[in-house]
Amino acid sequence: MFATLLLCCSAPVPTAPPPLTEPEAAALVAKLASDDREASAAALQELTGAGPAARAAVPALVKLLAPDHLKRYEAMEALRAIGPGAKGAVPALLALLPKDGGSGYAAERVAVAVAAIDGPKPELTRALLMTSAKCTPIYLEQSALLHSHPADAVRHLCALCADKGALVRQRAATVLARGRHAGDGKVPQPTLLARAGSAAALVPPALEHLLADSHPEVRLAAARAAVRVAPELTDKAVAAVIDLAKESVGAIKPPLYAHDIFAPTPERAAARLLPLFDSASEPLREWAVRHAAELPVRAELEALLADG
Repeated sequence: MFATLLLCCSAPVPTAPPPLTEPEAAALVAKLASDDREASAAALQELTGAGPAARAAVPALVKLLAPDHLKRYEAMEALRAIGPGAKGAVPALLALLPKDGGSGYAAERVAVAVAAIDGPKPELTRALLMTSAKCTPIYLEQSALLHSHPADAVRHLCALCADKGALVRQRAATVLARGRHAGDGKVPQPTLLARAGSAAALVPPALEHLLADSHPEVRLAAARAAVRVAPELTDKAVAAVIDLAKESVGAIKPPLYAHDIFAPTPERAAARLLPLFDSASEPLREWAVRHAAELPVRAELEALLADG
């Protein structure tokens, strides 16, 4: 036992690999860019294994970041392994972020590389918010960036609630709405807002501002988020949906459905819905009655109706 401990204590401490020289780095990147799959894979392994010691390869790797270069993703992987020493590559990496509606997978590759080099950036969060993948309309919701940098992601999302694009604001509210979701597994996981720490305090003000947004879809998304993650805004969220119903019911399709917004405070929601029973608009009356009927407040409704 003592001998084993002695051997463990005397084991040599691994040392970092020596920095690559410029000629060595250039030769490895040339192999990485070659059509020889085995040579390219071996070069990538050597570059990633060298990590920060491969800093001399950064200029050559940047040249592989052209949008149509077949080895751009391998270059990203090598730059990611180099870390902060590859900051010179960040502008070229950000230029590869897909446009709105593009591939979430492509946005994720760029985001992971840039975050490892220079930390999470608002541009990354926005790109992941506005891209998608199969069965994932908003890629950010499954992104490694959201889970590895929760505080930064929440700060970015709150800032994006003021973006000039209505769809950006709507999607930011949609992601924030799941901020207190503890996962679907048997063992609850720490929620996004719990892991975001002090950044979570930015969420209620951002959502409150969106409740008065000029775009109906944004207001509705903000109301859904508010009742889930900022319960202190529930009354304002319900009022915003009632006002939205007055504007839109019967005028737009598909019809507005808001039961999930009314359900957390059924009595107060019912009190807001009741005056709409006397609306001059038949579609609005029907909307109010249908939503009130879904709430577990029959006795309260009967009492309110009896009081006139």
